[in-house]
Amino acid sequence: MQSTSAASGVETPEGPDAVAARIAENALSAVAELASINPAQLSANALLTYVGVLGNIARLVEGRQIGNVGDIARRSDTDAGFEGLAARHGSSSPTGLFEKITGVKNSTAHRYSKVAEQTTPRVSDTGLPLDPMFTQTADALAEGTIGLDVAEVITSALAPVLSRVAPEQADWAENTLLGNATGAYGEIPVTADALRQQARMFCVALDPDGVEPTAEELHQARALLFRHQDDGSMRITGTLSPEQAAQVTPVFDAFMSKRTSPKFMETEELAAHGEEPEARSKQQERADVFTPKQRLALIARDGGTCVAADCDIPAWLCEAHHVHGWAKDGKTDTTNGVMLCWWHHRLVERGEWSLTRDNTGQPRLVPPDWYVNRRYLGRRRKPGDDNDTGPDPGRDTRPRT
Repeated sequence: MQSTSAASGVETPEGPDAVAARIAENALSAVAELASINPAQLSANALLTYVGVLGNIARLVEGRQIGNVGDIARRSDTDAGFEGLAARHGSSSPTGLFEKITGVKNSTAHRYSKVAEQTTPRVSDTGLPLDPMFTQTADALAEGTIGLDVAEVITSALAPVLSRVAPEQADWAENTLLGNATGAYGEIPVTADALRQQARMFCVALDPDGVEPTAEELHQARALLFRHQDDGSMRITGTLSPEQAAQVTPVFDAFMSKRTSPKFMETEELAAHGEEPEARSKQQERADVFTPKQRLALIARDGGTCVAADCDIPAWLCEAHHVHGWAKDGKTDTTNGVMLCWWHHRLVERGEWSLTRDNTGQPRLVPPDWYVNRRYLGRRRKPGDDNDTGPDPGRDTRPRT
């Protein structure tokens, strides 16, 4: 029997349930086509773009799932008892229900739930609707410009200090961290791990008294155990305080990475990079090497680490670099030198990256424009700017602090 609506030619509008099911199924069908892509057949640029776009998709999905977890939690309120959504489906908590539906491990489901508590709408004790605790982070999740990792970093770091700082200070910290994480001002987006370090520094600045007990607890919990193995190797286990970890990690990074002694590239190496063979004699090469006193002067001027932003390799493990190379009449003196770790030294010498000094005289590692403007980064608009046209060619590429 034909329905009345069909017979009359009137199309019945889809309800929200049908719309959600249709869009989700269509998205699943589209994403399933990714199985036909063989990354080994892609060019380097296409591969990176492909990986980055998948990262954008993952962020969108994570943002939607965080919102879903929040809604499951609201429908599973403890006051509802066994009438709550989670209980009706055989789960003791919203986290357990999300874990059961998605198949993720418990710790992952817990992360989603904790972020959802801070970034989804709330209900007051009197039943009135409330905005999320972190509205800017909630907006960024809805846009798909950040995912679970960045949202977790921001909310877990700032939530403990919210009650002890002025609202405008908390808003500034949240906005700045979001900008650094997404390249909102044209700079290179920082990773979630780097953002966590920035967030900790912000909390110390905003609430110096509040972090003292935690710092003391972390200091007291420090321990390091060395166990000799039967095969002669040594197993190292333990816990370091944040301050100790900040000092030790760069040292291990430097020694565990591929390193070479401070020497000039050999003729074959130069030819492999399309450069002219070494024209200097060995005596001239030695004259172009910074002396120990010059290296100490560079460290005293520029600081005790590699001059590249966010690089913590200690200066004593770094190499002195000529800002203007000898081929361009660059002199071997402190006005023309900076300390760079092995990696950043090679990046400048062989790649498209360059070194310059800002208006305060501090050295800055400047990436090529294509790196800053990578499509797959999912760059977020500058907060409050609906007409953003991209980075300023004269941009400041440093994260905001």
